[in-house]
Amino acid sequence: MNKKVANYFFSDVHMAHNVTPTAKIAEEIMEVFTEEFKKYLDLDAQVITIYIGGDFYDRLVNLSQIESYEVDVFIFKFLRFCKKYNAQLRILEGTPSHDWKQSRRFELINEEAKLEVDLKYFDTLSIEYNDVTDLYVLYVPDEWEENPEETLSQVKDLLIANNIDKVDIAVMHGNFEYQLPEIAKAPKHNSEEYLKIVKYVISIGHIHVYSTFERIFAQGSFSRISHGEEDPKGMVHVDIFPDGTFKAAFIENKSATIFKTLNVTNMDMDTSFAFIASNVKDLPMHCNVRITAEHNHPIFSDKMPLVRHRPDIRWTMKPVKKDDIVLDQESFMDVESNYVPVLITPQTIEKQLRPYLERTLSENEIDRANRLLVGLINDVL
Repeated sequence: MNKKVANYFFSDVHMAHNVTPTAKIAEEIMEVFTEEFKKYLDLDAQVITIYIGGDFYDRLVNLSQIESYEVDVFIFKFLRFCKKYNAQLRILEGTPSHDWKQSRRFELINEEAKLEVDLKYFDTLSIEYNDVTDLYVLYVPDEWEENPEETLSQVKDLLIANNIDKVDIAVMHGNFEYQLPEIAKAPKHNSEEYLKIVKYVISIGHIHVYSTFERIFAQGSFSRISHGEEDPKGMVHVDIFPDGTFKAAFIENKSATIFKTLNVTNMDMDTSFAFIASNVKDLPMHCNVRITAEHNHPIFSDKMPLVRHRPDIRWTMKPVKKDDIVLDQESFMDVESNYVPVLITPQTIEKQLRPYLERTLSENEIDRANRLLVGLINDVL
């Protein structure tokens, strides 16, 4: 590597979200990247690689939805932007129930529009040797295997297959144990094990809150899409230098849609309205404001005064039962911590169905059924 490599990591974009408009998120991304890339006057001195680390989409969309066109327009504009700055683009598949492999549209639009962006999309566990940057990059999609230990085992097999003992960068979608409470039953990657096999940095998406742990950077969601996300949003910039050192920084998306929670517990109506009015007077249009109070607070009987006061705000109400504890932002964790998800993927479905098939079928019949099932899944995907 004889040039500085500028790496940008962002994820959890959630295009086609039901609350934060797709066009607004697209505008935010272009604004942040345009401002950031104004700094690059001497492009010959470095290589730029942009990584989208999963959950680019929020849900499956079809052509009857306006979001479908808005996303395609953004993809085209972003690809042109990458071409302008000769930036490489790498895209990782995220949570299956969000992405649905729709990020393949980057490849389609790049090809059909003849933009010729250096683009790769990864929906399988992979190691890429990037001959432009002279870096090995590991890609770990979400829910690749039923348990993280099996995924790690396959990662180590990939290292052996590539005749290396470490990669330079890892781009992942999921979560490490340090990101969740100990009692959370969701699958967790082992940070210690991954740090051993990654030379520079690990970027991981899925948890929407920005955090760092040693050389692990969880960039969080690029914009805000729900309450409880009042912390800064954006992406991570990592420069890797020819001497083997690196420097990382968080780049804030200062235009991220505002979600604000106002607690009026134990306030009378006049005090509640005065408190709310003072807190929303300087908010821009199209913010999301949630009012919390005890479940029998009179403010829940009629929110029309709030709507009339600021009709441009999306108001929601959250009654709190007497014995409930209202968590502050530091205690809030937007993860599914109270259940163990059943991960149904092409890689896991065979194992999950086998115990049921063994009750009635012979081994030959099970093998044939599995081949037919895998073929059906691949046709659908």
